[in-house]
Amino acid sequence: MTCADFIESYTRLKSSLPKPATFSLGNENSDYTAYVYNSSNCYFCFDCTACKNCLYCFNCVRLVDCVDCDFCVDCELLYSSLDCFKVYNSTYLDYCSRLYDSHFCWDCTDSHNLFGCTHVKNKQYCIFNRQYSKEEYLQKVNTLLLKPAEDHIKELKELIKK
Repeated sequence: MTCADFIESYTRLKSSLPKPATFSLGNENSDYTAYVYNSSNCYFCFDCTACKNCLYCFNCVRLVDCVDCDFCVDCELLYSSLDCFKVYNSTYLDYCSRLYDSHFCWDCTDSHNLFGCTHVKNKQYCIFNRQYSKEEYLQKVNTLLLKPAEDHIKELKELIKK
């Protein structure tokens, strides 16, 4: 192996590995982050402050146990969400605030136990913008959660168009 071959191989290897933290302060166990401050146990998070146990988050503040979130503030147990505020135990939300126990929602506020809803405010136990009793809701959601996420996202996009 020539010197040039070695340098080329080494450069490829080095560029394929995650880089250690840069421009970060006050963090604990958050090695692969950038512009992250006062956070702990974060991995591949960028431009975040006061986050704990988060993965793949961008521009977030005070998140706890969240994965794949962008522009979220004061959220806990959140997965794959965008631009959320004060949300708890929810997945696949966009532009939602003050929600809990909800899934696949867009632009919903001050509600809980929603599934596939859009533009819903001050409601509970709704599936694709239709009201259900608590028992019906829980039964239907348990069945719906077994289906692939892509199916629900497609149906939600159709509902948003209406």
